[in-house]
Amino acid sequence: AVACLEKGAGDRLAKARLLTALLRNRNVPARVVCGLALARGQVQQAHYWVEAYLYDHWLPMCPCHHHFGRVPSTY
Repeated sequence: AVACLEKGAGDRLAKARLLTALLRNRNVPARVVCGLALARGQVQQAHYWVEAYLYDHWLPMCPCHHHFGRVPSTY
């Protein structure tokens, strides 16, 4: 997370870890979620996004693709 912040860039996991760390720093419960981002073709890659506990439910957000409040059905 620190390296991502210092470089201003990172991979999917680094961005998810950074967002999780920032949320937790503000006392917002947060967790990293790992799954697949389905795409055409035979190769499927792991993808990471974040869920933060806000307003009595887990709110998904993807720092890599800038999704907030929902993630695509392909995740």
